[in-house]
Amino acid sequence: VNFPSPYKVEGGGNSQLPESMGDFLLTPEVARAAHRILSRSQKPGYLYLQSNCADVAMFMRDLCQKEGFQVAESFEGRKFGLEDWLPANDSAVPETERDKRVAAKMRSTRWTQPSGFGWLAQSPLPLHGRTETEVHQALVTKRPVYRTLLQPA
Repeated sequence: VNFPSPYKVEGGGNSQLPESMGDFLLTPEVARAAHRILSRSQKPGYLYLQSNCADVAMFMRDLCQKEGFQVAESFEGRKFGLEDWLPANDSAVPETERDKRVAAKMRSTRWTQPSGFGWLAQSPLPLHGRTETEVHQALVTKRPVYRTLLQPA
């Protein structure tokens, strides 16, 4: 699930965005269907989630973990190590009004910025396998991308 449009935060934002998490692209039904399909696969199957919105990334990973996914600790025969996990970035400065609202919400609810185990610092995909949005976000604008690779538990 690559860079889904976030849902509206506190009634603000684009009128085309989903009204709430319940109208979001990734629903429990979609996560269950992905789990069912990947569980039946002969080869290891993975669900790759990435977003430039910390709250969206955390919501997607939490939802998928509730539906039976776990963090993948290896990919394509390579085990992930400490250097692969996203380091904490307490110096990130909110740039947009939405970023500021989300940062305030995260502080008030004790959410943390996605970092550490399960949050990939780099894409596990080769450069030619990355989306235009990811390349622009990570390589051109140098803004954070929150990624996690999951597999059925």
